[in-house]
Amino acid sequence: MFTAWLTSQHVRGIVSEVGWSAGPDAASWNALAQAWYADADAAHLEVTAWASGPFAPGDSHQIYSRSSLWPTGGVDSTTPQSSVVEAHPSTASYLRGVAVSGGSFDDGLHDAFPFSSTDPGTYGTNYFYETPATFPYLASRGIKVVRIDFKWERLQPYLGAPFDAAELARLHAVVAAARTAGLQVILDLHNYGAYQNRDAQTNSAAPIGSAEVPISAFTDLWSRLATEFRSDPGIAAYGLMTEPHDLPGGAPAWERASQAALDAIRATGDRHEVHVPGYNWSHVETWATSHPSSWIVDPADNFRYDAHQYFDADRTGVYALSYAQELAALRPA
Repeated sequence: MFTAWLTSQHVRGIVSEVGWSAGPDAASWNALAQAWYADADAAHLEVTAWASGPFAPGDSHQIYSRSSLWPTGGVDSTTPQSSVVEAHPSTASYLRGVAVSGGSFDDGLHDAFPFSSTDPGTYGTNYFYETPATFPYLASRGIKVVRIDFKWERLQPYLGAPFDAAELARLHAVVAAARTAGLQVILDLHNYGAYQNRDAQTNSAAPIGSAEVPISAFTDLWSRLATEFRSDPGIAAYGLMTEPHDLPGGAPAWERASQAALDAIRATGDRHEVHVPGYNWSHVETWATSHPSSWIVDPADNFRYDAHQYFDADRTGVYALSYAQELAALRPA
């Protein structure tokens, strides 16, 4: 599907999120993931697995875990999924790594926290960036690239305005910590195609392309980010937006917005790689339907299309069912 589309369009790609469960069915899920990674190897596909970071102890979706809660120490332990990732390392043709999450936590989408640009949460309580101790450990496991998630509302509390100085400093610090450990960073705007600038109690976000969040606000964000990081050798790529969906105008509107954001990055003189996600949550299964053909024109010729892959029947990555139940749900009656 996705790899066939990339080949037909003569473009490059990345799966910036692939994740699977551990728990009682770890061996079965790992076998599936091993087969998937083998196909990714054959396609020379870049991959970052979901995820490592300050999760609660016992979370079954971790690629690497902690023996202590943030901010003590760092990620320092393997999980059943780690063996799959390490069996398929980076090569001269493609990078392999993991998402190191925490910067987008408590965003009101996957929890009850009342989140908005005026109520973004407290750093160290509601969201985190990993400690410097995490990155040498990941490098020791053969990881070459880490995907660092952040929220638009925390970095830019007012659209079109300068960045919040404290949040920007945190982003610079985590990029520097990874770079010092020999890792490259994908900066991941984790906003699902929208900006939450309304009453925090409603948890309703305004999509890019709406009257509240015009495309010009999106390009302003990326122009400012590129200006900040364009000379940073620790940056592997910019992830324009995690899983855009429900934009006014649908997939064509997202194509226009993503092209405009890439143009804004290039206008600063920044030539870093840009990851352009697909519409409809970036699902690999619906990629070709959402995007019949390649749409990005890049004067630097340095971009990848970005898809996400989860193996449960509803493609949410929740893995609410057992392996056998998920397999049965995928099979036609």
